[in-house]
Amino acid sequence: QNSKTAEKRIDILQIILNNHDPLKQSSPTTPVNISDGKTMSDFEVQDQITDFLIGGSDTSAFTIIMAIILLLNHPEKLRNLRSELKSAFPDLQSIEYEDNL
Repeated sequence: QNSKTAEKRIDILQIILNNHDPLKQSSPTTPVNISDGKTMSDFEVQDQITDFLIGGSDTSAFTIIMAIILLLNHPEKLRNLRSELKSAFPDLQSIEYEDNL
């Protein structure tokens, strides 16, 4: 879309980009307290985006692990889930490893 006519996005990525100052200097070896608290250097933007990506994957992995643990600790719920999955996907006999590559 044309940036002049596009609706302004308001999400975390846009907020980070709006606060980016490419002229601001910082690096992994410089103290964080040099930041003015209003703008972010290239390194600070990169660091924030990396935190969101890693944090998001850790959160998803943790949620999946906890779901598995809870299902294993509550066999009746696991049986119900299996029954619902079989009803929802009656033609699916099994998932082969090669199907996921």
